[in-house]
Amino acid sequence: MVAKSRCLISVAIALAGLAIFLCSCTHQMVIPTEQAAGCDHVSLDEILPGIGSDIPLKPYRREQYRNDKQFIRGQKAPNFTLADLEGNNVSLFDVLDENDTVLVDFWTVTCGPCIASFPKLKELRAKYKPQGFEVVSISIDLVREDWISGSEEYELPWINLGELESFYGEVATEYGVRFIPKSYLIDKEGCLLQKDLTTDLLEEVLISQYDK
Repeated sequence: MVAKSRCLISVAIALAGLAIFLCSCTHQMVIPTEQAAGCDHVSLDEILPGIGSDIPLKPYRREQYRNDKQFIRGQKAPNFTLADLEGNNVSLFDVLDENDTVLVDFWTVTCGPCIASFPKLKELRAKYKPQGFEVVSISIDLVREDWISGSEEYELPWINLGELESFYGEVATEYGVRFIPKSYLIDKEGCLLQKDLTTDLLEEVLISQYDK
């Protein structure tokens, strides 16, 4: 009888500990719902449930997953400052001050689909740059020489920045970059218009915006 009572007490303690753990995890996974200042806000309430234990992700990829899911149209894009090949620091918001619409495009020299999109991106930038469209590419290669050689080989004409930390750099993590190609179309106010656009869809958006 005593052994049975001890067993029940142990089970109760274990359940209480589990409940505390789950509550603390739930608290950490709360998704912010405050309005994004200056943007045509899209509420995140009841859109994103957060990340639960049923999602088979390694702990170090959960933040990217969560950030990707919460960064939706109408949300304010995080500002960042990264260096170009010459070592000059470039801020996203400074680029937005000088342009009407900016495509932020993450890539690596080993990403075939990324490279395949460059010719069309060059064409679109050449056509709409005078009207305020700019491209900011961010290399997440691990080796600087790869970024340099790729930039030279593909003759990137736009703002070419580097965060050479694969998917785990601060900017890549904040933007929720879980795969590449990964791109974000941002308006002058710093608000997300669209993300993960193919070049064909990007062209449609630019035509609707500028060819009037």
